Amino acid sequence: MQKVFLTQLAHATLHPPSSSSVSASSASSVASSSSSSSFVYAWQGKEIPGRVWVQGTVVDDTQPGRLLLDDGSAVMWVLLKDVVMPLEAKKGQYILVIGRPHEETHSPSQQQKQQQQQQQQQQQQQQQQQRQQRVLMAHQTIDLSDAGPHREGMWLLEVLQVWKTEDGAKKNKHINETKK
Repeated sequence: MQKVFLTQLAHATLHPPSSSSVSASSASSVASSSSSSSFVYAWQGKEIPGRVWVQGTVVDDTQPGRLLLDDGSAVMWVLLKDVVMPLEAKKGQYILVIGRPHEETHSPSQQQKQQQQQQQQQQQQQQQQQRQQRVLMAHQTIDLSDAGPHREGMWLLEVLQVWKTEDGAKKNKHINETKK
């Protein structure tokens, strides 16, 4: 499990697990032709593990079984159907979510289609086609609202430390290997 920002998940690419390097063009073709379950996510060439840890503020709690989470870097839907003891999170609540990235395929609702028909004819055609949206399938949610006033700032520093430490370890490993 790794601490990540939602922007890393939102901009991650899919690639086969055996691939050591990730290119944006090959990843996008892979993502469109296959299920995300047989592929791994990578951000800037670094593999993101199957389970991730994110923290953020709930900005929308109106849809049953899902929350819109904002961690300050991006906003992403969190699906709660796999959570054993779901948290009754409310708008404005600061929470921790452990889960896995997932590609959710959905079609707009009938009401959305009718509204779009009234607005613009071009949008109607685009919205009737299925689209994919990256979401986070939660396994666990924890309320951190009482964790103290500096919880969000500390979270940002923790994630930065994880990614910086990983980069430093890889650079040192590379330097040590080239000296041999």
